[in-house]
Amino acid sequence: MTLTIAQHLRMATMTRAMQVARGLVKEELKRQRVRIADVEAREITARAKDYLIAHPALVADARPVVESWFARGVFGKRAQKEFIEHSTFHSHNVESTAR
Repeated sequence: MTLTIAQHLRMATMTRAMQVARGLVKEELKRQRVRIADVEAREITARAKDYLIAHPALVADARPVVESWFARGVFGKRAQKEFIEHSTFHSHNVESTAR
């Protein structure tokens, strides 16, 4: 089964938000003088998931970053082309619905 560009965008956005959340959790642990090596990765991930639930704006902030990556071709030329077509199609639908 092939994923649509919208599905790729959602997955990449959540991945990026989780990366940022994991980084913030690690920073907090360091501030508490806890060695990151002493904390299991699944514990950091669990805390990051809780952080994302408490701070949904992190996901919203990740979306434009991921979109810029798709637009620049970071995920490959095919993904870039599909993203541009998706963006063009989506913007046309929004404009026609607003009328």
